[in-house]
Amino acid sequence: MSAKTSSSAIDWWGERLNQFFGALTDPATFTDTSGVYVPVKHIQGITSAEQVFRRITSIQVAHRDIAPRRALFFSALDALERLTARNIETHCSLAFATKPWTDSGP
Repeated sequence: MSAKTSSSAIDWWGERLNQFFGALTDPATFTDTSGVYVPVKHIQGITSAEQVFRRITSIQVAHRDIAPRRALFFSALDALERLTARNIETHCSLAFATKPWTDSGP
């Protein structure tokens, strides 16, 4: 792996995290059908994101305990489904993975 490859990967992840946190902190993301901000939806989004990060951290900490890691993994996938409003099969499909990103995401 070259230094350029590492730099490209970091840039890619940085941009995706920027998009993610941009959407997560934008009140316009959490509106009802008439465009009115719904604070409960915003809190649910933030707590779902927090759950995903917390569970992934716990998976990394419990690197020797296979059963708890598996339970945490499936729990993280469930939280990711709630956060993105897409089923996990969509995220794992080749068509979705290779779809180009736009300003609003894939």
